[in-house]
Amino acid sequence: MSARPPQYWLEYTFSPSEDNKLGDLVKGTVSALTRATARVDNGKVLYLFKVLAEPKLIAVVQATDAGELESAFAANPVPSLGRLVHVQCRPLRPYETMAKEVLGIDTSFQLTEEWNDVP
Repeated sequence: MSARPPQYWLEYTFSPSEDNKLGDLVKGTVSALTRATARVDNGKVLYLFKVLAEPKLIAVVQATDAGELESAFAANPVPSLGRLVHVQCRPLRPYETMAKEVLGIDTSFQLTEEWNDVP
């Protein structure tokens, strides 16, 4: 298994107003997110979802270093004033890593002679 850069789940919640429409907040956030990940080693927006019937945007991004990603976000802030955009970030881990670190289970399986035989 090749080493993949860590992935992060970003959840943006918007508080639109008369002066700052939801569409403008979403467009500005996507633009800032794209610029920020482009400045990071192995940085990329993998998935981007607009949640239906809620003022929310979900992004899955990858980056080699979380500190570098945070610095890139600080250098490319979402263009909004006050508390119109709230963001939560959670790291995502491949199942194999989580199983080993949290559950103590080794998920590296090897085929045996029994598995190769036809019943």
